[in-house]
Amino acid sequence: MLSCATTAALTRSRPPFDQHPSRTERQQPLTHAAGLPQCTVHDLRHLAVTTAVGEGVDITIVSKTVRHASVATTADLYAHLTRTAARQAVDAIAHALAREERRQARAAGRKVAKDRGHYGQAA
Repeated sequence: MLSCATTAALTRSRPPFDQHPSRTERQQPLTHAAGLPQCTVHDLRHLAVTTAVGEGVDITIVSKTVRHASVATTADLYAHLTRTAARQAVDAIAHALAREERRQARAAGRKVAKDRGHYGQAA
């Protein structure tokens, strides 16, 4: 445990909080030097969550990783991404089933209907 004298010495050696540059102020010269667009740490956090959810990482894992208060918070903010992934999964299954149906129809010598994609659009 630190003594009061040690704590006081540590506190005196640091500049006041308002004199510290923000993360964004420290980050801007680095991103500029690297030729990257300016973004905040929060932008990077949002990018990480968006990428994880979009790639199918379980929403519970993402929520715990970013320390949201609850999974509901993560789901509320990023649910549109899981809906997109769900739609893609349904479309992939529909295409696989249609492909198998065509294969079986050809094998039986029946005429094959054209595959219809999502919402009946031609694939």
